[in-house]
Amino acid sequence: MKKNLYEVLEVSPEANSEEIKASMIRLGKKYAAESQKNKAVRIQFNEIKEAYKVLASPYLRASYDDLLKQSQKEKSQKKIRRCLKMWAITGGRAIRRWRVTKWLIAKWQFMKPQMIKAWHVFKQQVIRGWEVSQQQVIKGWRAGKQQVIEKWQVKKQQFIKKWQTNQAVVNKKGEALEKVNQAEVEKPEMDQNVGKRLTVKGWKVIQQRGSSQYVRHALIHDEKILYQAETHWFFDIDFVGILFLIVSSYLLLFDPLFVSDEMPTVSLWMPFLKGGLEVSVWHLGLMTLIFVALMVIWEAFVDNKSTEFVITSRRILYKRGVLGRALIDLKLGRFESIAVEQNYFGRTYDFGTITITGVGCVKITIPHVVAPLRLSRTLWQVLEEYVEQAGGEKLNSN
Repeated sequence: MKKNLYEVLEVSPEANSEEIKASMIRLGKKYAAESQKNKAVRIQFNEIKEAYKVLASPYLRASYDDLLKQSQKEKSQKKIRRCLKMWAITGGRAIRRWRVTKWLIAKWQFMKPQMIKAWHVFKQQVIRGWEVSQQQVIKGWRAGKQQVIEKWQVKKQQFIKKWQTNQAVVNKKGEALEKVNQAEVEKPEMDQNVGKRLTVKGWKVIQQRGSSQYVRHALIHDEKILYQAETHWFFDIDFVGILFLIVSSYLLLFDPLFVSDEMPTVSLWMPFLKGGLEVSVWHLGLMTLIFVALMVIWEAFVDNKSTEFVITSRRILYKRGVLGRALIDLKLGRFESIAVEQNYFGRTYDFGTITITGVGCVKITIPHVVAPLRLSRTLWQVLEEYVEQAGGEKLNSN
């Protein structure tokens, strides 16, 4: 809104000539120096001087006051006309809305009894239809239930007959297999390479978990698995790798205080981004640590799961590793000693490290074996039986 001359000089319309002159002197001291440097201040200072020329002259001031009063009167009249116009518009709208509302009320009072009658008729029809459909549904459900019961009884009789037939066949096959197993246990086995006899009589041929492809291919003719050791599940996890993974993930999600926006960035090439991906050096280092931690955890898991130790009726088989393998095949006759190491946690949770020594300084070291004492006792029992049978065969041959 444009200011009048009194507002430009910062005086009231009732100010005398002395007050106008004093205001001019004050504003001149305020803007005279800055008007030489700033164009906007210069324009404002020129407006102040023009206002002073008009208000300093009594004749010009009187004519200006008349014009100012006339303009204010016109503004007030415009406001009054605008208010009257708005009142006429809003009043007409209110009258129209009131008439529409009155018509709707009259229409509703006329239609209300008809709608109530129509609703009662519809309600009675729905109730009658529901009663009829309910009776039909109950009849159909009873008929379906009877059919299902009859079919179930027929299938039940068929299943009982079939089960009795299969049970008789299974019992016959079981008796035949028991006879075959008893004959195989009592029959001595001949070692084709050494020429010594070794029986598995009294041994329960067990397999604690599914044998790998290496163990299945390594078994020779008539060779059976007597014991298969397992590594403890606690060592499937590398806790150092998990610690690095947790710390790196936390620092990647929640930046510490010393990481700011001024951290240097590196542009990484991405196949779907034209400009590449801008990553700070801090975040790139944390992502690298997370990748290394995942690789360490995966390596520990694979190394523990790929370790296999099997005692068969003729030898000891040991395998460790997937990409790079360590394979040891030791015959029972070339076995010398076994060492078991258990710390406090190993004795508590029944695991330990076993070192088997063979002829020729061959050593098999298996860490974190479950039930190491049972494995040692089993190995000595197998070896004792092997030595006794080998000695008996030598005496028989002599």
